[in-house]
Amino acid sequence: MSSLIQKNNLIQILIWLSLLLLLFVGFFSSEPEEGSTNRSEDLLIISLIWLSMITASYTALYLHTKLFQNQRYVLFGGAIVLALVGIVFSVRTLSVLLLESSFIQSFYSDLVSYSFVMGISIGMRYAKQGLLDRYLLQEMQAQLLKAELDTLKSQINPHFLFNTLNNIYGVNLTDPEKGSEMILNLSEMFRYFLEAQKWDKVTLGEELELIRNYIALERMRLTPANRIELKVQAEVPSRLLPPLLLMPLIENAVKYGVQPGKATTISIDIQQGKQELTLTTLNELHPNHRTASTRTGLKNLSERLERLYPGRFTLHSAAAGNRWQAKLIIPL
Repeated sequence: MSSLIQKNNLIQILIWLSLLLLLFVGFFSSEPEEGSTNRSEDLLIISLIWLSMITASYTALYLHTKLFQNQRYVLFGGAIVLALVGIVFSVRTLSVLLLESSFIQSFYSDLVSYSFVMGISIGMRYAKQGLLDRYLLQEMQAQLLKAELDTLKSQINPHFLFNTLNNIYGVNLTDPEKGSEMILNLSEMFRYFLEAQKWDKVTLGEELELIRNYIALERMRLTPANRIELKVQAEVPSRLLPPLLLMPLIENAVKYGVQPGKATTISIDIQQGKQELTLTTLNELHPNHRTASTRTGLKNLSERLERLYPGRFTLHSAAAGNRWQAKLIIPL
């Protein structure tokens, strides 16, 4: 923010210096008026005009801030008129005292000129503020997106990474080929996690590839008694959606659906319709299923969905007999 203010101040200085240069070029590239041989008078006129324009501009901006933006419109109008008359009168009076010229001759044309300067200054302020607001909004949106992705990754990565690395170590001792395959899948996943920070949208196909890599790693980690069934129907995998939107429900189903020493089945069903995508997960229900981290993960996901699809999504999770079902429907 401070860098923006510094850039803005620098731009204003450059604009006023450019105007002064144009005034110099205009005066000294033209022939002197008949009867005028004193170019020092021209220099004084240039300086007087330049300083009066700066005065008019910043007076208008000051009055706009103090009065207009506080809805004191009548007082603002009156103050602008008085300021215009005061500036023009001062300029013409100085010209009489310093150059012995008449200030009555161009009084009204000067009023119009300085009114134009004030109007341009206020108009430029609105344009600058509009650009600044747009820039700040884009920055806030980018920071919000990064925060959302960081939050999601912090929910997925630590637990998953710890278990997977331990498992890869164990598998590598007995089956190096299988361990290498797990390392490849893991590297693909984390490449996706890191690159997803740069993207607002990814294709459904990319998100499905992430999910397949994740499930492949989990299948290698789990015992044959723990099954993960994945069903995907996606006729148009090029459709776009925000990154890492499906993973929280899938990760929760795997994380809390496996019970040590018990045969379990986790079902993951992804169906792409014409205008929507449906994800349904089904896993074994056990007493400790509703943990604090589960509730936090679903709450974070719900908040993110509300920002991305306000009032246009469905997120539901509840017990279905002796199993836990979660369903997410988003528009495509």
